Amino acid sequence: MDNIDAVAMMRKIRDDLSRKMQGMTWEEEREFIRNSIKSFDFITKRENDTPPGNPGREISHTDVTCRREPVHS
Repeated sequence: MDNIDAVAMMRKIRDDLSRKMQGMTWEEEREFIRNSIKSFDFITKRENDTPPGNPGREISHTDVTCRREPVHS
C-alpha cells in the first residue's frame, strides 16, 4: 500500500498556486481564487443549488446581549 505524504502534497499545491498567482494584482488574485473555488461546487452546493447550512432561514436574534467575562488565571 502506498503512503500519502500530506505535508509534501500541501507544499506542492501551495507552490503551484504561488507560481500561478505570481505577478497578479490583488483584483486578479481575487478573481483567480473565486474562479478556482467554483470548481468545488460539487462540495459546496446541494442538488437544488442552495449552499449548505440553513438555507432560507436566518439566525434569530434576540434583544438580549450577553457579555463574556474575561477569564483570569
